[in-house]
Amino acid sequence: DLSTQTILTALDHHPQILKAKAEVQASLHKADAIKSSSYPNINWVVSKSSAKDINGDEQAWYTGVNVEWDLFTGGSASASQAAATQRAQATQMQFETTVLELKYRIRSMIQTRDSSFERAEEYRNLSADTDRVRTMFYEQWYYLGKRSLLDVLTAENDHFNNQISAINNQYDGYTANISIMSESAMLLNWLGMPVY
Repeated sequence: DLSTQTILTALDHHPQILKAKAEVQASLHKADAIKSSSYPNINWVVSKSSAKDINGDEQAWYTGVNVEWDLFTGGSASASQAAATQRAQATQMQFETTVLELKYRIRSMIQTRDSSFERAEEYRNLSADTDRVRTMFYEQWYYLGKRSLLDVLTAENDHFNNQISAINNQYDGYTANISIMSESAMLLNWLGMPVY
């Protein structure tokens, strides 16, 4: 069994969380790009023409600075910035929601697993007690005639049902453990398969 802390720590490498983190970073970069597009563009231009003038001389090199700046955009630049910032915030909130939902599902599965194993242990202990009762009832019926056959069969049935409940709860615990590893993206690693 993996501890809760080990599983929750492994979520840092969960594909769903990595994807959500990448989306947050992309939306932040997009917002920065939209913001920077409102600044002036300065280009250094260097050119030379290979054409010759009427005297057959090549023209000289030309260099200059080209400045482009939209002085008036009608508010579209600030609206684009605000929209990009809002999208980035929404993506961040979606990321936080994804993390919380995943942790909640996994904690719920861990609770199911732990309670199943605890119940299995309790049923095993109860099965040991009912085994003693079953044996006493059989001996009292067979040797002393103090118990009815119905009492013996009821004790046998109780013992059998407790054994079945112990096995079922143990199986439920193992199933929950596999579900936890699958949900936390640790199953392939646990099976020894390469993760790409």
